[in-house]
Amino acid sequence: RPISLRNEVYSLVRLKSIMENYLSRYPNSLESDEENLKDKNKFPPFSDQRNALIQIHAEKKVLHHWIELSKIGLICLSKNSENEVSEVINALNDKHFIDYCTHSILPLKLGEFK
Repeated sequence: RPISLRNEVYSLVRLKSIMENYLSRYPNSLESDEENLKDKNKFPPFSDQRNALIQIHAEKKVLHHWIELSKIGLICLSKNSENEVSEVINALNDKHFIDYCTHSILPLKLGEFK
């Protein structure tokens, strides 16, 4: 549960920065991994190389997920009305993002709007 708007903004900015830092340590992009996974000659099924690539790909997807959640949270926190926050939430299709914005960000912002 968020403590304050200021704390939540700081936490999201910091989370985004940390996730981007971790992501930058990988030599290849998520997109490159996805292309490599399509190449069954270079990465044969059940090979150690393919299994390692699958693991790294999954790690990058998690990092991207948290970066995206941070961005969406910051967008919601920057809105000036309940309607604007609700519009952002209504445009989302990821349940985790919707839950976070609905149950954490919106109540925090409602306190500010009153």
